Amino acid sequence: MSTLRSLLAVLGLLATSCGGLVVQPTPVPPTLTAIPAPTLPPRPTQLPTPTPPPPTPTPVPRLQLRIGVELDPPRPAPGTEFVFRLTVSNASDRPAHGAYIATSGPWERYTVLSVKPRGEVARDAAGWHIVSPMEVPGGSTLMLEVRARADEPNDERLTFAVREADPGEL
Repeated sequence: MSTLRSLLAVLGLLATSCGGLVVQPTPVPPTLTAIPAPTLPPRPTQLPTPTPPPPTPTPVPRLQLRIGVELDPPRPAPGTEFVFRLTVSNASDRPAHGAYIATSGPWERYTVLSVKPRGEVARDAAGWHIVSPMEVPGGSTLMLEVRARADEPNDERLTFAVREADPGEL
């Protein structure tokens, strides 16, 4: 501290001998010390809950249906009744829930009287069809009888194809 006083005295002397110059010490800015921010423990990152994949549909085994047709009498005369005997065979392991039989030919020349044990003959945009709600168990055969009357002479053939009926068709 005495050194500082001596220095100030010398400076004062110099200042008076130099014409009254007063030297003032240069202010020193205060030193700022950064206070570190408090450290918080890291927050756990929440991951979105994974969406499970949609279930894979179980494939339904394809049915192996076959149809057989018998006409009695083989050539019905106009005005007479006749019977189509349709046999639907299921060679699959699972049952067929109803039968849809697509048919082509001149059905408009016949009057359908009945379908036994249960079913109906109808026309749609693709032509004529016979549908029955009867179940055909795997490895078995269902017989449908379509009783009809021939309204006009006819030598045209009818064709038939079978598949399992869709639920909306029953």
